[in-house]
Amino acid sequence: MKRVKTAFLIVFGLVTGILWSVAVDAMEYGGGYAATGQLAGVNYSCEIYDASNGLPTSDAVYLLCAKDGHMWIGGYSGVIRYDGTVFERLDTSNGLTSARALFEDSQGRLWAGTNDNGVVVIHNQESVHLTYKEGLPASSVRIFAEDGEGNVFIGTTSGVCYVDSTMQIHTFSDETLDKERILKMETDSTGKIYGQTSNGILFSIEHCKISEVYTSDDLRIEKPATFMLDPNNEGMIYLGTDSSTLYYGEFGAVGLRLKRISVAPLEGIHWMSYECGRV
Repeated sequence: MKRVKTAFLIVFGLVTGILWSVAVDAMEYGGGYAATGQLAGVNYSCEIYDASNGLPTSDAVYLLCAKDGHMWIGGYSGVIRYDGTVFERLDTSNGLTSARALFEDSQGRLWAGTNDNGVVVIHNQESVHLTYKEGLPASSVRIFAEDGEGNVFIGTTSGVCYVDSTMQIHTFSDETLDKERILKMETDSTGKIYGQTSNGILFSIEHCKISEVYTSDDLRIEKPATFMLDPNNEGMIYLGTDSSTLYYGEFGAVGLRLKRISVAPLEGIHWMSYECGRV
C-alpha cells in the first residue's frame, strides 16, 4: 500500500472587530459556520499540524472529535490523542498498530478499527482487543455504527458483524455481503442501520438482521460510490457516484423515482457528511 504523507487541519472561528455583539443561534458558532459564510462578521483561520510541530508522524487517515473534547487521529502508525495542547501516541502493544476507522459509542467507548489487526476498544484506561480469534470475519476494518439497542456493528473487508453488550461477536450469513468490503454505515433516529459496499451494494439492518439488500441493477442506476442519510427526512438518502451525478430519494427506490443532482465539474464522490446545515 502506498503511504501518503498527510497532516490534519483545524479551523477556528475568529470574531472580526473589537466585540461580537450580534446574537446568533446557540448551535451556529465556530469555524465551520464561519467558513461556509453563515456567520456575519466572523472569520476563520487554519492551523496545519504535522511531524514538524507536534504530531509524532505526518500521516492521518481518520479523525474523530470525542464528546469530552479530545481529538483522536488514526493513521498507519497507530492512534494519537490530542487534548488541544499535547499529541499523545497510544501504546501499540495492545493492538493499535494502525487505524483506518474511529468511533465513539453511546457509552463513551472508543472503537479503533485497524488495517490488519482487528478492533481495539478503549474505555477508562482499559482496552479490549478483538481479532479473528474472537470471531471477526476479517482483520481489516473500515467502519462502525451502533443500533438503538447498543450493539456496535463492524464493517470489515469481508462483510459485517456486530458486538453485543457482553462484547461477544455475532456474524451474519448472507451470500451477497459475506465477501463484500463494507465502506460506510450510518444509523437513523430509529436505530436502523444502513450500509454500502465497495461494489455499490446497499443494505439495511434492523434488530440485528439484514432487512434489505439492493444492487445498482436493482435500483437501475450507476454504481453508488458512497451514501449519506438525510438527517432531516427519515428514510431518505443521498447516493454519490464516480461520475458527477448525485441521487436523492427514498432508500430502495429505483432510478426513475430518484432525483438527479449534478455536482459538475466535480466527479468521483468519495464521502458525504452533514455539517453546519450543509451537505
